[in-house]
Amino acid sequence: MKIKTKNVQQEDLEEIQDYIKNKEKNKKNMGVNLINDFVNSYSVREFTCSSENQKKIVKSICNNDTIITVVHGQAGTGKTHSAIQGTLKQFKSAFKSETPYKKIYLLKSVKTLDNKSEDIGFLKGTMEEKVAPFMFSYDFNFVQIIDKVVYNNAREAQIIEFLPLAYIRGIGLSDCIIILDEAQNINNSILRTVLSRIGKNCKLIILGDTKQKDSSNVQTSGLDLLINHFNDIDGIDFIEMGPEDQSRAKIINIIESRYDDLEKKGINIA
Repeated sequence: MKIKTKNVQQEDLEEIQDYIKNKEKNKKNMGVNLINDFVNSYSVREFTCSSENQKKIVKSICNNDTIITVVHGQAGTGKTHSAIQGTLKQFKSAFKSETPYKKIYLLKSVKTLDNKSEDIGFLKGTMEEKVAPFMFSYDFNFVQIIDKVVYNNAREAQIIEFLPLAYIRGIGLSDCIIILDEAQNINNSILRTVLSRIGKNCKLIILGDTKQKDSSNVQTSGLDLLINHFNDIDGIDFIEMGPEDQSRAKIINIIESRYDDLEKKGINIA
């Protein structure tokens, strides 16, 4: 605390400015320390991939020339699991570089067959409580890869944060890695909004299965449009997962093939 002299007003102002400056500095240091604790709490050496395409996902995310990684294909092929592995690996690798990441944002459509909107305002509880049921697959996959306590601590420190699509308009996302899952349920307008949020030092991973749409209006899937019309842009990788990447029961490939045959015959399987 400074001893006041004649110019009390000026010295009060300087004291306030010093307080704000030190508070921001302490906040920044605290954030760096939290991230340091997080990246030192897991080892990427323990990460494994069971197929070539899963390796491609991790490699794409860790490629500095790739801004957007789009992964699409049938269920059970390790899309979300591999994307999280790649995200954690890149987040850790970049920490000691000149362009470290500060956040991992987790996005997902909250549309259901009964609710065609991304709005969650009508649901009871805090935002975390509202989105929790939709984000369970993220929780499940993260704790398969890193310790549950480490994941929960990162969530509490807001290093890993859920971000509802309804709240994404009007903000820019920088110094972060974004994972967007279930993109087949997002229409062209919302996906365009997500893409336009990408700021400096930002990566976006888009995941989805075009055969698993929850939306009744199948013509509006932004994922379909992205796959069919944006695959010639530098900085965007497209990886299609197939039966060879299946990590669940082998019977899943037989069931998926049967559904494909029924669809080709014109039978409505929606």
